[in-house]
Amino acid sequence: KTGEEIRIEERNEDEVLCIKGRRVAPMSAKAFNPAFDVTPKNYVTGYITEKGVLRS
Repeated sequence: KTGEEIRIEERNEDEVLCIKGRRVAPMSAKAFNPAFDVTPKNYVTGYITEKGVLRS
């Protein structure tokens, strides 16, 4: 699939605007909260894991 074919889940903005259920951002603030992004492979030079950096 190409990046354009992958549906990106949009998560609730409260995950960004609140901490432990308490709003920490102004009430007028809005947030865009995608679950992940799609990065073109030419921008990826490695993967960071708990075992270190794996170069691509």
